[in-house]
Amino acid sequence: CTFVCVGTAGPTATFTRTPTRTNTPIPGAFCLVDDLEDLNTTDNWGGGWSTYAGSSSTINLSVVAGGAPGSTAGSVSVNGNVADYGGITAALTSSGVTSLSAYYGVAFTVKGNGSNYWFQVPSNSVTTGDHYGVTFSTSGSWTPVTVLFSNMTQRGFGNGEPFDITQVTAFQWGAAANGTVNFQVDDVKLLGAYCPGGPPTNTPTRTN
Repeated sequence: CTFVCVGTAGPTATFTRTPTRTNTPIPGAFCLVDDLEDLNTTDNWGGGWSTYAGSSSTINLSVVAGGAPGSTAGSVSVNGNVADYGGITAALTSSGVTSLSAYYGVAFTVKGNGSNYWFQVPSNSVTTGDHYGVTFSTSGSWTPVTVLFSNMTQRGFGNGEPFDITQVTAFQWGAAANGTVNFQVDDVKLLGAYCPGGPPTNTPTRTN
């Protein structure tokens, strides 16, 4: 019946609000990976910031004073020269892999020397090093960047292995081409859900 029921009354339906976690994106929800306000190289997920580089490249990383609007205490500063490959890594755990299936993307803020760079999300499902990511541009001003996992692609030197969101190891920012590297990163956030153990969603549960 829609509004009026005629007949023998049955059990009364009651609703309780039970906090449950869900993989449905939560509007406005995010999980802070690191805003560098503590001025150290350990991120909020228990991993750390570090560099990676080929034998012909040099990458330097430091946490410096001054950051993006709203996160002004510090940021990660990167400089060097790349002749094969190189960049920086923000590990998401101190060891092992992390599932990011609760999230739909990542946001961060950058500034730099005006060059284009490459952001990627290493997953253990990719064994060739051709990790899924996107190109982003820099300028002398802090610029927000939003990356949707569904929009990431490979650069094409691998063999087309799929991206497994449940086997992620880190975030990486690096050179898109050989040459001088000079940029800063701040305020890294996962989008679409709260951090593990954060505020749950309230889902009505019907009980009789």
